[in-house]
Amino acid sequence: MVEKDFKPLTDDILFREIFGNPDNSEFLQMLLDDFFEENQEILDVRVEHYLPKLSYREKNSRSDIVLELDTCIIILEIYTKFTLEGLKKTLTYIGKKYGSQTKIGKKYRINKQVKCICIVENATIPLKKEWLQRYSFQEENFELTDEIEWYIVNLDKVKEIPYNEGESNFLTDMRYIGAKSEKERKEIERKKSMFGRIGRKIKHFLDEKELDREFSLKNKWLMEGREDGIEIGLKKGEELGLKRGEELGIKKGEELGLKKGKKLVQERELEFKKEKQQIANNMLKENIDIDTITKITGLPIETIEKMRY
Repeated sequence: MVEKDFKPLTDDILFREIFGNPDNSEFLQMLLDDFFEENQEILDVRVEHYLPKLSYREKNSRSDIVLELDTCIIILEIYTKFTLEGLKKTLTYIGKKYGSQTKIGKKYRINKQVKCICIVENATIPLKKEWLQRYSFQEENFELTDEIEWYIVNLDKVKEIPYNEGESNFLTDMRYIGAKSEKERKEIERKKSMFGRIGRKIKHFLDEKELDREFSLKNKWLMEGREDGIEIGLKKGEELGLKRGEELGIKKGEELGLKKGKKLVQERELEFKKEKQQIANNMLKENIDIDTITKITGLPIETIEKMRY
């Protein structure tokens, strides 16, 4: 159970911000080195497609993280609920990524190996008992090829394993990613200095909330409108030569300014609403579940349901 107001690293947007953002390359390097248990040289990191978002900060959220090494291509995915639909999506994506390397007239044997690391929890389909599972193409227990490998990390199984000082670094990484409370995250951060840096990045990322940005913008528009109105009022008062022109001008200016500011706020709010609806439409096209869309856009579930038809 996730602690109230706690944002776990299994959150789709947060995971891709921490491990898919080029500014945080050291975190991705750590995860990769721990998985292979040796240093790996990352030639390229790509984010397959972008989803506009209104949450956390004014950036784009990332989808599947793809890394190119000298000898293979790594696909990094995360599921907070692993379903049959997610299984099919991942298998299709692995095959597509392997086949897309081949150019017309070239041989498949020159393709790089593709490895998919799929971090999952709350699986609704049967999985093996181990916390780390490897799959490949086989025929009656005979491995047909090792050019395509799929690893499933079951975070629910990780939770069942007692902590051991001698455990692998990758297992400890998975404990950190699967932490469900601030206390648990802090305890694991003491085991590895890199986790402390990740924790600070998470806090910085979550502190830059979109709500604060909208509030600042609205106040800015109101103040600009008020200042414009005061200037208009003062000028009008001087032109009329009224004894109390300055006072009346200021008062009238404030009224005009506030009116103008409120109108600007209403227009921006309408733009925000349209933007959120467009984002929701794009996410529906990507077959993203409604709960996630609601979380990112803030739109009611009923509104999103209607948009599906």
